[in-house]
Amino acid sequence: MGVLHDMYMHCSYADLPGKHDIKKPINTLIRRKLASLDIHDVQRAAAPAVAGEKPVVIVVLEWFSKNHSIYRTHSQTMVAMRDKFHLVGMGYNGRVDDAGKAVFHEFIPLEGANLWETARQVRETSEARQAQMMYMPSVGMFPITMVLACLRVAPTQLMALGHPATTHGHAMDYVVVEEDYVGDEACFSEKLLKLPSDGMPYRAPAALLELNLPEKAPSDGVVKIAIAGTTIKQNPGFLNTCAQIARESKVPVKFHFLMGQANGLIYPQVRNLIRRLMGDAAVVHKHQNYAGYMKVIAGCDLFLNPFPFGNTNGIVDTVWAGLVGVCKTGREVHEHIDEGMFRRLGFPEWMVTKTNEEYKAAALRLIENAEERNELSARLAGPQAIEKLIFAGRPEILGERMQALWQEQIDVATPAAAA
Repeated sequence: MGVLHDMYMHCSYADLPGKHDIKKPINTLIRRKLASLDIHDVQRAAAPAVAGEKPVVIVVLEWFSKNHSIYRTHSQTMVAMRDKFHLVGMGYNGRVDDAGKAVFHEFIPLEGANLWETARQVRETSEARQAQMMYMPSVGMFPITMVLACLRVAPTQLMALGHPATTHGHAMDYVVVEEDYVGDEACFSEKLLKLPSDGMPYRAPAALLELNLPEKAPSDGVVKIAIAGTTIKQNPGFLNTCAQIARESKVPVKFHFLMGQANGLIYPQVRNLIRRLMGDAAVVHKHQNYAGYMKVIAGCDLFLNPFPFGNTNGIVDTVWAGLVGVCKTGREVHEHIDEGMFRRLGFPEWMVTKTNEEYKAAALRLIENAEERNELSARLAGPQAIEKLIFAGRPEILGERMQALWQEQIDVATPAAAA
C-alpha cells in the first residue's frame, strides 16, 4: 500500500493536466480489497436525529495538532460546527494532540491490526452512532483517508482541501471549498459545497503569535528572496524559472529556500541540485523549527511562491513577516488558492501570473524596484493584513451549509414527512 499511497499523494505535485487520473485505478484496487474482506458501503439513508440530540458527524483526521497546517486552516470551522452537530473525531493518537482532540465533543483513537481493520473500525463506529455525515478535513496524506474515499460509512461524505486535490472516489460526495479558491470545477470528481471567501478563517498558530520577529537589517545591496515550501514542491519548471530570474536580475539576489522535510540524506540532494542550477545565488536551509524558519523569512525582502503546487500557510507566514510576493495561478485548486489569497490581501493584479514568463517578469519587477516593493510591503503586508483578511471570518457557515444539506437528504429519504 505504501507505493500506491505515494503515487496517490504525490501526483498532485506533478505538472501534468491529467495527473489525478492515476487515482482511478488505485481506487479500483482499494474497492476490490475492501470487498474481499467483506467491508462494504453502508446503505443507510439520512434520518432525523433522536429528540433532544444533535445529528452525529464522524470526522476522520490525518495530522491535527496545534501547530500543524491542517489545524491552522480547518479547526475554527469545526469548533463552530459543534453548535449544529455532535462531532466525533477519529485519528491516530500520535498525530492528534490535546488541542486537536479538544475540537470535538468526543475523540476515538483509530485502531486496528492493519489499515483495513482501521477502515472497518470507522465503519462500525459510524453505524453504532448512526452518523449522518463523515467529514475529512484532508485526504491523501495517510492511507486511511484514501480508503475512506472509496468506502461509504455514512449517508453523506464530505472532504475539505487540507490537501487540495480531488479523490475520484465514488464514496466522496462533496468537497468543501471557498468560492475564490476553486479554479476550474472540472478538476473535481466531487460536487462542490462552496463557502464565501470568509467562510473558512484560519487559526493563528501559537508559535506565530509568540514570535518576536527581529527588525530587518540595513540593506547590503543584495535582494533576499524567500521560497517557503516542502521539498516536494520544488520541481524543474519552478527551479529553472528561479535560475533564470537570478541570471537576468539587474541587481544582486540571494534566494533563500526554506525547505520543509529536508532532513537526513534528502537535504544534501536538494542542496546539490539547487546549487547546480543557481550556484551562489541560492542558500538552501534544512528543515528547522518554526522560530528559525520565520527569522530567515523576516530577513528577506520578498517571496516567490512555488508552482504548480502553491502555498497556503507559506503565504500566511511570509506576509505576516511583512513581505509581498509573486504567485502563478492555474486550473487546479492547489494553484488557484494562491490567487484567491493574493486577491483577499489586495495584492496588485500583476503579482498573480498565468505563465512562467509572466512569473519571471513580475519577480524581476519586484526585485529591481525597491521603492515600489517597500511601498507595497508597508501598505499590504504585516500581521494586521493577515489578522483582518485571513484569520477573521464567519466559521459558522460550514456548519450551516452542512445542516441544510443534511435536511435536504432527509427530505429526499422521507418525502411524505417533507410534504
